Amino acid sequence: MKKTIATALLLLSVFCSCSRAGGLAPTAKSYLPQLVDREMKEYLKTVDTPDIKDVEVVYDCDSICVLQCRASAKDAAGNVLKETIRYFFIKDKFMSACKGVDCFYHSLTGADFLDENGIEEFCTMMKENSSESFLLYLSRSEPINLFQ
Repeated sequence: MKKTIATALLLLSVFCSCSRAGGLAPTAKSYLPQLVDREMKEYLKTVDTPDIKDVEVVYDCDSICVLQCRASAKDAAGNVLKETIRYFFIKDKFMSACKGVDCFYHSLTGADFLDENGIEEFCTMMKENSSESFLLYLSRSEPINLFQ
């Protein structure tokens, strides 16, 4: 019985994971450059610090923030490599409560740069599928400061 109640409370916290508008965008923007730099150097073999432009908030609530941006950097041969990026920044409320410190996860993916209509469609999809989207993006993300 106690396990059932605990499971129900966990599921309730996930389903209500995005309960108020805004909140994570400033923090997400501060972590974005680190991950873009690391990923571009690892996968595109760039050698300089990426120039990040056109950072836009696609979706933001108290547990998930989605940013998009354009990044460019040079490789060893001097070629400029450009990438459009969607960045997912997630606050795990359950782990935050357990650890007593905010626990964040993040990931990024190459994506098309969304215009106003695309952003509106993305927001609608997130609102309609909030719990499934949260779990999907969380499963693809890596911890930032989970065990500090």
